[in-house]
Amino acid sequence: MHIWTSSPNEEIWRQLRYLTSIANVENVLLGKTKSGRSAHWTATEALKAAPEISACLRQADEYFIAAESVRLPTKPLLLFYGTHALSKAAILANDPSLELQDLNYHGLSTRPSTTTEPAQTTLRAYAKDPSLWSMEEEFAVSNNGVFPHLSRIYGDVEITPGRIFRFKDVVRVIPDLSDIFARHYGESSHCIYLYSGPNVWDDNRLHVYFSVKTHDEIISVFPEFQSGFEPVFMHESFPGYRKADSASIEFATLEKGAIAGRYFVRPLDSGIHKSTPVLFVAMFILSNLVRYKPAFWMDVIEGRSSGSVSIAEALCNVFERRFPNDVLNMIWHESFTFGTPGYLS
Repeated sequence: MHIWTSSPNEEIWRQLRYLTSIANVENVLLGKTKSGRSAHWTATEALKAAPEISACLRQADEYFIAAESVRLPTKPLLLFYGTHALSKAAILANDPSLELQDLNYHGLSTRPSTTTEPAQTTLRAYAKDPSLWSMEEEFAVSNNGVFPHLSRIYGDVEITPGRIFRFKDVVRVIPDLSDIFARHYGESSHCIYLYSGPNVWDDNRLHVYFSVKTHDEIISVFPEFQSGFEPVFMHESFPGYRKADSASIEFATLEKGAIAGRYFVRPLDSGIHKSTPVLFVAMFILSNLVRYKPAFWMDVIEGRSSGSVSIAEALCNVFERRFPNDVLNMIWHESFTFGTPGYLS
């Protein structure tokens, strides 16, 4: 569904508030209300899930409203609480076997004991020594709960307990932050904006082209192109590669930006790459700084030792636009897009 509006964020929440009505949720799950959902639930399943989904969305709405009225010292915490509630709603709307009481935990932890050696010792040493702290090295460890279910329903990899996610690595695979990441850190993001493809041309070979200037920029992120691919150009301006055959590329995946555009993304070591679960991890990590390291968080915000606050602020801005939109899509099984008319009178 495409909606013309001059305020997309407000419109996303208007669409989500439609689902704060228990009756409306029931009708969507049962198929009485037209949607992109192909499988319709039984009356028993819908009756059980609708009140819980509605309640989660009501809470999420309040958290996001509250987040708009505060600044960075507390904003990530409110956004994460809202995210947690939105995630529960999305999970419950896509898995009739689960109930709200099955989603008691975040699915992420800051406890080094939840992973294995030698990483456990390294993380414990970092956690105990404030002189080592930096926003980029803050981490989360996967556990049972909301996060692995969220990854599953979005079609991402199955996340097992004990996987480590560092903030800088997570931000590196968020398409909408690729430019600011490269500018701030002087390193390549693991997301490259696509110009065309990947698709199979008449020569029965797979082609893919990028919106960068040189092949070296592509190789710096995807060295796999050096084997089994031929460097080519489209329109003499956009570098790319063509494969020796029509087989798909396995070392990268496609992700859409929050507003528009497609990106070629290198997944994290865990295999995770979908923007929705990745954003969940990123906001969890920032929220922990707010809760458990407030003095250090103030130091980050004030820029005393680094300018990384710009990354945190950009993440919050992207997050407020993208995460609710993704959940709206997942509940309706449709793509909700928003555009502003070129001329406003």
